[in-house]
Amino acid sequence: MGSKSGDLIRNTIIIVLSSIIYGIIITGCSDNTSFKSTELNNVFIDNLNIGSSIQNINLKKYTESNRYSGDYMCKFEELIIDSEDNKVKYLFGRFDEKRIVISINNKRNLSYIYEVSEILGYNYKEKWKDREQQLKEYIYYDNINGIKAEFIYSDFDSSLAWVTLSKVKNY
Repeated sequence: MGSKSGDLIRNTIIIVLSSIIYGIIITGCSDNTSFKSTELNNVFIDNLNIGSSIQNINLKKYTESNRYSGDYMCKFEELIIDSEDNKVKYLFGRFDEKRIVISINNKRNLSYIYEVSEILGYNYKEKWKDREQQLKEYIYYDNINGIKAEFIYSDFDSSLAWVTLSKVKNY
């Protein structure tokens, strides 16, 4: 009878530990667990944002480029655009060359990551983008409109390097 009791305790412990590990894995794998939603409809890269019609974009003002990898609709030196159903679903723009205008809530000429958090707030996830190059990122989510914004910056001087906007599934 002692053997059955020991087996029952061991099986119970295994089930409890498995449940805890499963919960940790699910929680750790979720990109935006416990983040408050941040309004991202007013984040623009050269007057474009997620959901903009691609039919209204003047692509002639940009310089075509093969320097970026990935299967995107349009790759330019100044920005990268991808679309679905004639709507912008992905944007990438660099802060460094000032060839495009990146604006948040009508504020332009942003140079530092703290300027972004002063405008959008502090509901972001911060993580390393590339330790070797000392690049970190703030990730914001707009769970209502299904938008993700990633602001990459130098950990050395907090200067902004680039921003990506992407359409994500609504939560």
